[in-house]
Amino acid sequence: MEIKEKISFSILVYNEASTLKNTIINILDTLNNTHLNFEFWVFDNNSSDETEKIIKQELKNFKINYKKHEKNMGYAFNSYSALKTPDADIYIVMDGDGQYDPNDLKNFILLSKKNDLVIGVRKKRQDPFSRIIMSKIFNIISKIIIKSELRDINCGYKSVSKKLANSLEINYFYNYINPEIYCFAKSKGYSICDLNVNHHKRIGGRSYFTGIFHLVKNVYIMINYLFKLRKKFKNLAFDK
Repeated sequence: MEIKEKISFSILVYNEASTLKNTIINILDTLNNTHLNFEFWVFDNNSSDETEKIIKQELKNFKINYKKHEKNMGYAFNSYSALKTPDADIYIVMDGDGQYDPNDLKNFILLSKKNDLVIGVRKKRQDPFSRIIMSKIFNIISKIIIKSELRDINCGYKSVSKKLANSLEINYFYNYINPEIYCFAKSKGYSICDLNVNHHKRIGGRSYFTGIFHLVKNVYIMINYLFKLRKKFKNLAFDK
């Protein structure tokens, strides 16, 4: 695969120390075997575990760009940082919980040559039932409220072109960011598609989206958030 563009590959982490070392080594092994012009970044949302120690001591011989926020700014802000901090032609952003497969990188890059935004689709999702149900609800209400054409709008694996990343403006810093990126990209005429990706069972760390209480709470937050996006991006003519 001949790719001349500079690739920024970033992972988003928060208290993922139990799996972080293996996740990073696996990603770097994959990247080093592609002969790509890449930078590898870790964006740390102010982890309170051994994350920083692992990167700065145990992985000090690896070429890792590390940015730790001074306080927990939320998932969306951490994601936004991964699209604004590096200087690249293609931005690949992946959750750092070890559930995504870096081997899907090649397909992201191929699609990125023709699309400004590519969002993954977890076809064989390896998550607890409650998380799967919540995602299904999110996808359904996203289709209704913001007319999403994506199959898995909140997937934590995506690629963004340089021109979209540079122009992107985010106003709502929830634990979601893809719907706002999607609406922004669509409102500006950027090309969008999705891509089937591999998904693995979580073997460490703790998901934010667990339990009935969080399920009900986040359905409410999702709906409120999506209506805010609908109001913000009126030019998309959602009622048609």
